[in-house]
Amino acid sequence: MDRTLWTALLAAALLALAPVAWADDDPPAGDPPPTEFPPAGPPPGDAPRADAPPPADAPPPADGPPAGAPPADTGEADAPLSDIVDSSGSDLRVDIVGTRPIIGTDAQEALRVIPGSGVRLETKRLRKQRTATNLQEALRGQSSIHIRDEVSAGVVPNIGFRGLSPDRSESVLILEDGVLAGFAPYTVNAAYYIAPVERIAAIEILKGSGQILYGPHTVGPVLNLITPEIPRGEEGLLTITGGTQGFFSSHLLYGATRGRFGFVLSALGRFGDGYRDHNSFEIGDLMLKGRYQVSRRSDVTAKIVANRANTQNTYLGLTTGLFQQDPYQNPAARDTYDTEWYNGQITWHTAFSRCADLLVNLYAAGGRRDWDRQDFMRNTAFMPPPANTVQIVGDTTIDGGAIYLQSSFDSRDRASHYWGIEPRLAGVFYLAGRKNEYDVGFRIHDEYYRNERNVRPTFNGPSTTRVRDISDTFAASFFAQDNVTVNRWLNVTGGLRMEYYSSTRRFEIQNFLPDNTRGTTENVVFIPGLGFTAQLPGCDTTLFGGVHRGFAPPRIAQAIDNAGIDLQLDPELSWNYELGIRGDPRPWIHYEATGFFMDFENQVVPANESGGASTLNTNAGQTQHIGFELASELELIQLFSRRCKGQCDPKAWLDLGYTYVMTENTTPNGIFRGNELPYAPNHLARVGLRGEHPVTGLEASLYGSYVGSQFTDQANTVAPSNDGTRGVIPSRWLLDFTARWRVRGGPVTIFASVNNLLDEVYITSRAPLGIFAGAGRHAFVGFELEI
Repeated sequence: MDRTLWTALLAAALLALAPVAWADDDPPAGDPPPTEFPPAGPPPGDAPRADAPPPADAPPPADGPPAGAPPADTGEADAPLSDIVDSSGSDLRVDIVGTRPIIGTDAQEALRVIPGSGVRLETKRLRKQRTATNLQEALRGQSSIHIRDEVSAGVVPNIGFRGLSPDRSESVLILEDGVLAGFAPYTVNAAYYIAPVERIAAIEILKGSGQILYGPHTVGPVLNLITPEIPRGEEGLLTITGGTQGFFSSHLLYGATRGRFGFVLSALGRFGDGYRDHNSFEIGDLMLKGRYQVSRRSDVTAKIVANRANTQNTYLGLTTGLFQQDPYQNPAARDTYDTEWYNGQITWHTAFSRCADLLVNLYAAGGRRDWDRQDFMRNTAFMPPPANTVQIVGDTTIDGGAIYLQSSFDSRDRASHYWGIEPRLAGVFYLAGRKNEYDVGFRIHDEYYRNERNVRPTFNGPSTTRVRDISDTFAASFFAQDNVTVNRWLNVTGGLRMEYYSSTRRFEIQNFLPDNTRGTTENVVFIPGLGFTAQLPGCDTTLFGGVHRGFAPPRIAQAIDNAGIDLQLDPELSWNYELGIRGDPRPWIHYEATGFFMDFENQVVPANESGGASTLNTNAGQTQHIGFELASELELIQLFSRRCKGQCDPKAWLDLGYTYVMTENTTPNGIFRGNELPYAPNHLARVGLRGEHPVTGLEASLYGSYVGSQFTDQANTVAPSNDGTRGVIPSRWLLDFTARWRVRGGPVTIFASVNNLLDEVYITSRAPLGIFAGAGRHAFVGFELEI
C-alpha cells in the first residue's frame, strides 16, 4: 500500500478519535490540578480486589461500568524516583506501554494474567548484587540469559536467550520505554546503540505468547528498558563511582513536579582504560523527560536523549599462543569505535472512560556508528607477510599462530534514522458475563540505513569509499490481543500480529565506482499467539503456558545481493512453546519454573564477521531448542525464625537460578545435522546470598554465576585452533561481592564492590576474529548522595 494512503488513513483515524478523547476532559473550574492520587495496591483488610472477576454467571450491570471493571485512569503523576527504583507502590497500568511498563511495577501481580514467563528487574536491587557498568553486567546470571562480552564499555552488547545467538543481540527485541530502540530494527536488528545502565530504572523481560504485542522480532524475548519516572515532588540523586582500570563515573538524576508540569533529567559521564590493553572508553549520555497534565484524563509526555561514545574496540581477537602469553593484550592499538545516537518520543495518553485507554507513541531516532579497523592477515599455511606489514605479533613458526598488522585501514561506517507512530487502545468489555481485557493497535514505521566501507592506504592517508549502499524500509503492522476471564481461576489469551515491510536496497558506489544498482523485497507475515494462566486453588500459585509464532526478518544486505537481485531469503521462523508454574506459596519463598521448546523451520545464524569466522550458512535450516528454567528466592530469616511472622530485621535472602537448554540442528541431510548451535551453553546457573540490616543501614551480597562449556562453530570443533577462532570455550564460575552502608540519619550511601572476586581468567568469545578474554578482577568504591 502506498505510504501516502497509509498516512491519510492514520490521520483520519486520529481525527475521528480526538473528539471522543477530549470531550468533557477539562477539570471543573476552580479545581486544582490533579497532583495527588490514591495509593497503589489492594484494598485493606479482606475487601475484594478491585479487578477481581465477577462470577461466571453474573451479567454486567444494566447501567454504568460492569462490576470488576478497572477504575478510571486519572492520568496520575508518576511515582517518585525512590519509589520506582525501590519497586514500591505505583499506580502505573500493566496493560499498556509507552511511558508505562509492559509488565508493571508489581510484576508478581501482573504475571497472574500475562501468558508467558517474565520478570521485572529493578536496577537498584541489581546494584546491591554487583556494580554494573553496562547492561550486560546487570543481566549476568539471570535465567536463560547468556552474555558474550568482548569490550570493556559494553557499547556493543551481545545478549542471547535460551540458546539463541548472542551476536549483537539480534535475537532480542529491545525497547526503551515501550518503543523500538534498535539502530535499524527492520534493516539490521543489531544493538549498535544501547542505553547506559545508569539511566535505566528497571528492566523488563517478557517471553511467551504475550510478546506478539511487540514486534517485528518475536523469535526471542522482549527486553524493555525503563527510564526513571518523573517524581511527584522534588528529588535528586548524585552517584560518583571510581575503580581500578582507570574507571570513573558520575551520574546525576534530578526531577520535580510543579502543578501540571513535571520533568526528570539524567546526565552521565563515564570513562576508563578498560580491562584489555588499548581498550579505553569515554561515554556521555543526556536524557530529559517532561510531562504535562492536560486534564484529569489526558497527559502528554516528551523525552529526548543524546548519547555519544568514543571507544577503542576491535574485531581482532587473540591467537591461542597470544592468549596463553597475556590474555588481556590487544595488538590492534589503533582500532576505534565511535557512535552518536539521538532519539525522541512523544506519548499522548488519554482515558476515554473507566474501561478504555488510548496511548499514542510518536517516536524518531537516528545516529551513526564509525568503526575504524586496521587491516591484518594471518600466517595461514605459513603465508609470508604482505609488503605493507608494519608489525608482526604471535609465533610465525606455527600455522595460523601469527598476525601481520598492515598500514592500511578499512572503516565500516553505518548511519540510520527512522520515525514511527504507534497508537494502542487497551480496555475492558463484557461478553456473555465474561470479562475481556483487550489490546489493539498498529504501527507505521519508516527507516533509512546507510552502509559504507571506506579505506585508507596508510595511517593518516586520505579515505576513499569502496562501497556505499542505502536501504529504505517502509513497514506497517497491526496487532490485537484479548484476555478472557473464563472463571475466577482461568484466563485465556489469544492474539494476532500482522507485519508488512517493503525494503529497497540501492548502491551509490561499488568497487570505488559510481553505481545505480537497486533491488526491492517485501513480505507479509501473520504471527498468532495463544496462552493461558490458571490460579491453582488453595495456594498462591499460577500455572501458565502458550504457543506463538516466532518471526524475524532477514538482514536486507543478505536478502538483496550486490546485483540488486531479491534472493527470496526466508525469514527466521519458529513455533515457540512454553509451560510453567510460578507462585508465592509462603511469605518466605517466590519461585518460577518454565519448560520451553522452540522449533525452527529456518534459523538464521549470522554469516557476518561478528558471528564467528567458522559460520558457513546464512540459512542454518531446521533447528530445535528444548530446555527448562528454574528460579527461586527464599527469605531465610522468615523461613527459620518462628518469631518472625511478617517483616524481619535483619533480612537475608538466598537467590537460586538454573537453566538447561539443548540445541540441535535437525535439517534433513544437512552437513551439521545433529550438532549443537554455536554459543549455546547447556548449563547456566546463579547462586546468591544477600542480607541487610535496616537499623544500621548495612547491606552485603555475594553472588556466583556459572556458564557451561559451549561450541563456537556449527561443526562443533572441540580442539582449539591456532588462530583462536575455533574450539570449545571452557565453563567458568564468576564471584562478585558488594557492600553498602547508608549513613544513619543522612542522605549518603557508601558502597564498595569487587567483580570477579577470584580474578578468574577465562575465554568469553572466539568471535568476531579470535579469542577475547573476559573481564578480570575489577574493584569499585563510590557514594550516592540524595539531593
